[in-house]
Amino acid sequence: MPFWNRQIEPRVQGPVADIESFKQEIVEGIETLFVVEFEYNGFPRVVEPYELGISKDGFTLLRGYQLSDEAKGRITEGWKLFRLDYMTFCEVGDETFVPRDEYYELPPEWTVNVIKKI
Repeated sequence: MPFWNRQIEPRVQGPVADIESFKQEIVEGIETLFVVEFEYNGFPRVVEPYELGISKDGFTLLRGYQLSDEAKGRITEGWKLFRLDYMTFCEVGDETFVPRDEYYELPPEWTVNVIKKI
């Protein structure tokens, strides 16, 4: 079973994820081509948002290009998939981005309901 469909509790400590407001921030980032900044499993991330959708198991997913990740003291760039219920903070950042040519679209079986995409 893919990791994003596992029925586990979010690994974050503290406030419950405000998925509806996070979705609004991410949609705004997609529409305006601004990065989104969020805390994921306790670590700050900066991501270019490309696609927001609902998995077949009901999880809200963000597909984006990660620019920074302060987890474990490293910066890792690349395409990532994020579950919104693992976030504790999310807002549109100050930086714009130009969509990448190598965008990898999610396979149809991963998201049954696309909310917004570039």
